[in-house]
Amino acid sequence: MIFFGHVGITAFLAALLFLPFAVAALGGILPDIFDKALFFIGLAPCSRFFGHTILFAMFAGFAAFALTRKKHYAVAMTFGSLLHLVQDMQ
Repeated sequence: MIFFGHVGITAFLAALLFLPFAVAALGGILPDIFDKALFFIGLAPCSRFFGHTILFAMFAGFAAFALTRKKHYAVAMTFGSLLHLVQDMQ
């Protein structure tokens, strides 16, 4: 899916669920940023690697909580990362 699709759909659905939509939108593009950076520098065999896993979504949520100590930010980040995987399935 294209960049604006990930951001727009994720932000819209997060707003419907009363989650911080900016954090969810960041979570929605974070898998692409992470994997494409690893691929570009030669540490990943393809552009869909670790960032496109459920484990990465959980890690992103834990990292958001560790940085902010706000549970709703962690939920929004995890939601955005998981929704990215759903959007990439089409």
